[in-house]
Amino acid sequence: MNKERFDQYIEDRYEPQVKWYDKKSIMNKRLTYLFQIPIITMAAITPVFAALEYKALTIIFSACVAAGFGVLKFCKFEDLWHSYRTTCETLKKEMVHYEMQTDVYDSADDSDKLFVERVESIVSKENVKWVTTVRENREKNKPMTRGGL
Repeated sequence: MNKERFDQYIEDRYEPQVKWYDKKSIMNKRLTYLFQIPIITMAAITPVFAALEYKALTIIFSACVAAGFGVLKFCKFEDLWHSYRTTCETLKKEMVHYEMQTDVYDSADDSDKLFVERVESIVSKENVKWVTTVRENREKNKPMTRGGL
Protein backbone atom coordinates (compact mmCIF):
# COMPACT_ATOMS: atom_id res chain seq x y z
CA MET A 1 0.00 0.00 0.00
CA ASN A 2 1.44 3.37 -0.89
CA LYS A 3 1.91 6.10 1.71
CA GLU A 4 -0.61 8.48 0.13
CA ARG A 5 -3.43 5.90 0.14
CA PHE A 6 -2.62 4.92 3.72
CA ASP A 7 -2.64 8.53 4.91
CA GLN A 8 -5.98 9.03 3.14
CA TYR A 9 -7.34 5.94 4.93
CA ILE A 10 -6.24 7.33 8.30
CA GLU A 11 -7.87 10.68 7.57
CA ASP A 12 -11.08 9.43 5.93
CA ARG A 13 -11.77 6.23 7.84
CA TYR A 14 -9.66 5.60 10.94
CA GLU A 15 -9.84 9.02 12.62
CA PRO A 16 -13.61 9.47 12.00
CA GLN A 17 -14.24 6.01 13.48
CA VAL A 18 -12.23 6.79 16.61
CA LYS A 19 -14.05 10.12 17.00
CA TRP A 20 -17.45 8.49 16.44
CA TYR A 21 -16.88 5.77 19.07
CA ASP A 22 -15.48 8.33 21.50
CA LYS A 23 -18.45 10.68 21.02
CA LYS A 24 -21.01 7.86 21.34
CA SER A 25 -19.27 6.48 24.42
CA ILE A 26 -19.37 9.90 26.12
CA MET A 27 -23.03 10.41 25.18
CA ASN A 28 -24.08 6.99 26.53
CA LYS A 29 -22.08 7.53 29.73
CA ARG A 30 -23.90 10.82 30.29
CA LEU A 31 -27.29 9.21 29.59
CA THR A 32 -26.45 6.41 32.03
CA TYR A 33 -25.68 8.94 34.76
CA LEU A 34 -28.64 11.12 33.81
CA PHE A 35 -30.99 8.22 34.57
CA GLN A 36 -29.13 6.30 37.29
CA ILE A 37 -28.46 9.14 39.72
CA PRO A 38 -32.12 10.26 39.97
CA ILE A 39 -33.28 6.63 40.12
CA ILE A 40 -30.93 5.88 43.01
CA THR A 41 -31.95 9.07 44.80
CA MET A 42 -35.70 8.51 44.33
CA ALA A 43 -35.40 4.86 45.33
CA ALA A 44 -33.68 5.91 48.56
CA ILE A 45 -36.24 8.62 49.36
CA THR A 46 -39.38 6.59 48.53
CA PRO A 47 -39.36 4.49 51.75
CA VAL A 48 -39.10 7.69 53.78
CA PHE A 49 -42.20 9.08 52.06
CA ALA A 50 -43.97 5.77 52.64
CA ALA A 51 -43.06 5.80 56.34
CA LEU A 52 -44.30 9.37 56.66
CA GLU A 53 -47.48 8.30 54.86
CA TYR A 54 -47.07 10.72 51.94
CA LYS A 55 -49.04 8.52 49.58
CA ALA A 56 -48.92 10.80 46.54
CA LEU A 57 -45.14 11.29 46.71
CA THR A 58 -44.59 7.59 47.40
CA ILE A 59 -46.64 6.66 44.32
CA ILE A 60 -45.02 9.30 42.10
CA PHE A 61 -41.47 8.43 43.13
CA SER A 62 -42.14 4.69 42.82
CA ALA A 63 -43.52 5.19 39.32
CA CYS A 64 -40.54 7.38 38.35
CA VAL A 65 -38.09 4.75 39.64
CA ALA A 66 -39.87 2.01 37.68
CA ALA A 67 -40.07 4.11 34.50
CA GLY A 68 -36.44 5.26 34.75
CA PHE A 69 -35.21 1.74 35.35
CA GLY A 70 -37.30 0.51 32.42
CA VAL A 71 -35.77 3.11 30.11
CA LEU A 72 -32.25 2.16 31.27
CA LYS A 73 -32.95 -1.52 30.71
CA PHE A 74 -34.55 -0.98 27.31
CA CYS A 75 -32.04 1.54 25.89
CA LYS A 76 -28.94 -0.18 27.34
CA PHE A 77 -27.01 3.08 27.71
CA GLU A 78 -24.45 1.52 30.04
CA ASP A 79 -23.81 -1.46 27.75
CA LEU A 80 -23.37 0.87 24.77
CA TRP A 81 -21.09 3.16 26.77
CA HIS A 82 -18.78 0.25 27.67
CA SER A 83 -18.90 -1.30 24.21
CA TYR A 84 -18.15 1.97 22.40
CA ARG A 85 -15.40 2.91 24.85
CA THR A 86 -13.79 -0.52 24.44
CA THR A 87 -13.86 -0.23 20.66
CA CYS A 88 -12.49 3.33 20.77
CA GLU A 89 -9.61 2.35 23.05
CA THR A 90 -8.89 -0.77 20.99
CA LEU A 91 -8.62 1.36 17.86
CA LYS A 92 -6.30 3.80 19.65
CA LYS A 93 -4.15 0.94 20.93
CA GLU A 94 -3.88 -0.40 17.40
CA MET A 95 -2.42 2.92 16.25
CA VAL A 96 0.13 2.86 19.07
CA HIS A 97 1.26 -0.64 18.07
CA TYR A 98 1.45 0.43 14.44
CA GLU A 99 3.43 3.61 15.15
CA MET A 100 5.82 1.83 17.51
CA GLN A 101 6.03 -1.26 15.23
CA THR A 102 5.27 -3.56 18.16
CA ASP A 103 3.09 -6.63 18.56
CA VAL A 104 2.18 -8.04 15.12
CA TYR A 105 3.72 -5.06 13.31
CA ASP A 106 7.33 -5.79 14.20
CA SER A 107 7.50 -8.68 11.73
CA ALA A 108 4.88 -7.60 9.16
CA ASP A 109 5.83 -7.40 5.49
CA ASP A 110 3.34 -4.58 4.92
CA SER A 111 2.41 -2.94 8.22
CA ASP A 112 0.13 -0.39 6.50
CA LYS A 113 -1.97 -3.14 4.98
CA LEU A 114 -2.01 -5.09 8.24
CA PHE A 115 -3.12 -1.99 10.13
CA VAL A 116 -6.05 -1.42 7.75
CA GLU A 117 -7.09 -5.08 8.00
CA ARG A 118 -6.95 -5.04 11.79
CA VAL A 119 -8.86 -1.74 12.10
CA GLU A 120 -11.57 -2.98 9.75
CA SER A 121 -11.79 -6.20 11.75
CA ILE A 122 -12.28 -4.24 15.00
CA VAL A 123 -14.99 -2.06 13.46
CA SER A 124 -16.66 -5.07 11.84
CA LYS A 125 -16.79 -6.95 15.16
CA GLU A 126 -18.50 -3.98 16.80
CA ASN A 127 -21.01 -3.77 13.94
CA VAL A 128 -21.78 -7.51 14.14
CA LYS A 129 -22.24 -7.22 17.91
CA TRP A 130 -24.64 -4.30 17.42
CA VAL A 131 -26.70 -6.13 14.77
CA THR A 132 -26.87 -9.23 16.97
CA THR A 133 -28.07 -7.15 19.94
CA VAL A 134 -30.75 -5.44 17.83
CA ARG A 135 -32.00 -8.81 16.55
CA GLU A 136 -32.09 -10.26 20.07
CA ASN A 137 -34.04 -7.24 21.33
CA ARG A 138 -36.53 -7.57 18.48
CA GLU A 139 -37.04 -11.25 19.30
CA LYS A 140 -37.53 -10.50 23.01
CA ASN A 141 -39.97 -7.69 22.31
CA LYS A 142 -42.01 -9.43 19.61
CA PRO A 143 -45.70 -9.52 20.44
CA MET A 144 -46.96 -13.02 21.04
CA THR A 145 -49.07 -14.53 18.32
CA ARG A 146 -52.11 -16.68 18.94
CA GLY A 147 -50.01 -19.77 18.34
CA GLY A 148 -47.60 -18.65 21.07
CA LEU A 149 -50.25 -18.26 23.74
